[in-house]
Amino acid sequence: MPQATGETLREWSCKHDAWQRGFEGQAPVVQQTKEVLTAELIASIIEHRIGAFPPVREELARDRYCLVRVELPRAHARDDKGRNWNVGGFACGTVDPASCRTDFRAEVDRIRDRYDLA
Repeated sequence: MPQATGETLREWSCKHDAWQRGFEGQAPVVQQTKEVLTAELIASIIEHRIGAFPPVREELARDRYCLVRVELPRAHARDDKGRNWNVGGFACGTVDPASCRTDFRAEVDRIRDRYDLA
């Protein structure tokens, strides 16, 4: 307040207004409400869900020794959607990952929205 700083009311008011504009322009703080899991557990969840993709499901049915393998999640700085990790890709027998790219990204993003990487 001007009484404490010795500034005129006009000077103090200008500084207050500048502070207020800066404060209101800051991005909202993302509160951590997601469950925190290890990279291995997140990869396991993704592998399980990818098993439902039609090409993957067919490959698993054709070859009982085939497995779905997902790259381990890699941590990164929290993005604008509050996500702190990502996964690059997966492999499953002869399945071309490009044939499932859209479904894969959508599934990974759903899991990224729900879980944080420990």
